[in-house]
Amino acid sequence: MASNDYHGGKANILYSIRDSERLDNLFILMIKYLKLTGQIPLDLSSYIPTFLSPIERWFSRLYGFLVLFSVLHVALFLAKNTFDILETGELEQITDSLVLTMIYLFASFSSAYWMFRQKRLMELFQQINQLHRHHSLAGVTFVSYRCSYNLAHKAVKYWNLWCIIGVVFWALAPLCMGSHTLPLPCWYPFDALLPFIYELVYITQFWAQFNMGLLFGNGSALFVAIIIIVLGQFDVLYCSLKNLDSHALLMSGQTLKAIKDSQSLQDDNEREVNQYLYSTEYLSDLENLSQQILKKGDKSFKRRLHEALIECVHLHQFILKACDTLEELFNPFCLIKSLQVTFQLCLLVFVGVEGERSTVRIVNFLQYLCLTLVEFFLFAYFGEMLRRHSVRVGDALWRSRWWLNAHLIKRDVFIFLINSERAVKITAGKLFTMDLDRLRSVVTQAFSFLTLLQNMAEKQENEVA
Repeated sequence: MASNDYHGGKANILYSIRDSERLDNLFILMIKYLKLTGQIPLDLSSYIPTFLSPIERWFSRLYGFLVLFSVLHVALFLAKNTFDILETGELEQITDSLVLTMIYLFASFSSAYWMFRQKRLMELFQQINQLHRHHSLAGVTFVSYRCSYNLAHKAVKYWNLWCIIGVVFWALAPLCMGSHTLPLPCWYPFDALLPFIYELVYITQFWAQFNMGLLFGNGSALFVAIIIIVLGQFDVLYCSLKNLDSHALLMSGQTLKAIKDSQSLQDDNEREVNQYLYSTEYLSDLENLSQQILKKGDKSFKRRLHEALIECVHLHQFILKACDTLEELFNPFCLIKSLQVTFQLCLLVFVGVEGERSTVRIVNFLQYLCLTLVEFFLFAYFGEMLRRHSVRVGDALWRSRWWLNAHLIKRDVFIFLINSERAVKITAGKLFTMDLDRLRSVVTQAFSFLTLLQNMAEKQENEVA
């Protein structure tokens, strides 16, 4: 194959001053968050002697189980508290406790799930890091992976930060009000309000609340980050298909007059909008590129054109394989998330409508309600974007000057177009597609349950009266 340097290979040959060098790891921040919650083992090998490496591995596993225990024991104690207050018949207190129980049970599931699937997840990271293209085929124009990488980095950073702030406010509420109570109404087999015991229990609940916020955010941040990176690779693919003919001319060492004429027509004000989802298209520095490529040996235009198409096929296959792994990892996770959000949204709205009107209570439940809605919106929206953006191969090919050289690669193009018609979908347990229709369905189901709860509450009030 002709010079992997000019179609997103590992060499950092830049097409212009606006191009970006290749990064070896696109998930540095995400991995740090996963290590912080023990979902990926900590790497302490650089800080301890070699002969202590077995201890280091055991400590890494122990830390992950401690994080899991911190949220799981709270979930179980909250569940016990829920069963205890069922006897009272106080629907408001029952829903309060049930909301927190569901949140902590899902945090426990999230911690255990990614600890169990960490090997497969790291394989996906490694696959994307090794095979991603950091820019499109060299041609009249190019796009870089950098826009999608920056967006994924910001999404992980700010979403996790928002989740942590939201749950920590709940944990600090008793201190802010000067109340000698615990943040979470857990059942304990002892008096948790006694001196010294109160402080110890408060610290454990605060740590559990912090871990819950990170575990809550990590799942959706991971989903969003991977999909944004994949969508950036689709942008790279579509720009490469658009530049097939100019890339072949450039790589075969032919005259630059035709390519420069095409470049002169690329007016920023006349470019088609929405060609790419996250990437920005720039003009290539053809003079610099042509000087480098003149040193290459093979000058066959037909061969260069065919090899360029093969590279696009390889890139498309890599993207589809990464999406298949993403679906494998997330379809059980999304199923549990859908069920959790449906019931949690219903209970949160019910508590907000029927519950006590104290300021702290309203702020806390509004935070959880916003986090719940936004989190599931992220799953639905980016699932929708992946499905829609994955079937635009034909549009990208029609933007190239295909009519000039289609006879040279006609059969290959037809096969490529047929194989690219299948939309990429992320499902919830192979039952539902994660898209905006799923979001609408979940909200509709949640409000149906809300109506049922309100009728139960009204009936209870009438019986008391």
